[in-house]
Order: sequence, then C-alpha cells, then structure tokens
Amino acid sequence: VLASSVLSGFANIYLEKMLKRAECESEPGECEVPGAVQEPPSVWMRNVQLGIFSIPSAATLLLADRTQLSQLGLLHGFTPLVWLVVLSTAGGG
Repeated sequence: VLASSVLSGFANIYLEKMLKRAECESEPGECEVPGAVQEPPSVWMRNVQLGIFSIPSAATLLLADRTQLSQLGLLHGFTPLVWLVVLSTAGGG
C-alpha cells in the first residue's frame, strides 16, 4: 500500500509537470521552430503514456506467481477490508 501511494504520488506530479510544460509549449513564441505552435497532448494520452510503465512490472509479477494464480485464482486473499480499499480508490479517494 505504501509503494502504491508513493508511486501514485510520483505519477500525479509527473502528469502535472507534463501538462504545465505542454501549456508553455503551446503558446506562440515558446516553440523551438519559429512560427510553429505545438498541440499539447490530451490528458487521456498522458494517462496512457504513464500507464504503459506499469505493464512490464505487472506482467513480471503475474508470471512469477502463475502457479498460485492458476490454483487459487486471481482474487484469492481479498478480504472485505481489501475490497473497501479497492472501492475507495476506484471512487476517487
């Protein structure tokens, strides 16, 4: 949970930095090419870019535990408290 919170915080800081940089780049006179105005990436595209970093670690963890996952199932060990945290996180909190 601590690692998840820390990584989530870093992802939010990075996203904010990228959005602010995109705003600066979209103003005339701030681009490298004279007269060019760059279109800033959408928030959706930035989220996809950030989410791509989680794919290798998730795949590695799933492959490492594939025997237990096949025997016990993906949601084995989810207690009501864990479900409460999942629902709270999914709800934006």
